[in-house]
Amino acid sequence: MAEPVDLGDKNSVTGAIETIKTRSTVKELVNDLRESLPNIYSALVDERDEYMTQSLLSRLSEQPRSAPQRVVAVVGLAH
Repeated sequence: MAEPVDLGDKNSVTGAIETIKTRSTVKELVNDLRESLPNIYSALVDERDEYMTQSLLSRLSEQPRSAPQRVVAVVGLAH
């Protein structure tokens, strides 16, 4: 169980933020969201992923076929 965060204590807030930024914590939070609130998970994650995919495919289709078909996408930890 995580310790409570004291919003009046900068070190407490900083520690909580650093904990949230770890890959294992993000994975756990996303899995918890998927199980506990599937509709919200779908809106936040599935629809975001679909939008990103369509945006990348659209960008590729804008390039001339004679040009190399490359798109570079940089995503955050929760992707």
